[in-house]
Amino acid sequence: MTPEEQFRYINNTLQHAAEIQARQEQQLALHDQNLVRIERETEKNAAAIRDLIVISRSLVDSQKVLADAQRVVDESLAALIQAQAETEQKLQRWIDRQSN
Repeated sequence: MTPEEQFRYINNTLQHAAEIQARQEQQLALHDQNLVRIERETEKNAAAIRDLIVISRSLVDSQKVLADAQRVVDESLAALIQAQAETEQKLQRWIDRQSN
């Protein structure tokens, strides 16, 4: 290989290496842009998840309050049913006494 051929070979190799490096730099720039976009989306998603956790806790607390209120209503209804049954028994006894 002549010195001129060696020079052309080295020059072509260097030029090819420079082209590859330029493409890699472009790809790195695109990756950096994508990474920034993904980080922003991740931050938004994390904030949304935190908000959903707060809402979920609020719903669970509300459900507990409603369950407690329902328990009180059920107890009151049971007492009312018992009182109604006692009243009906007393009324029946009174009617029976009045009939005799």
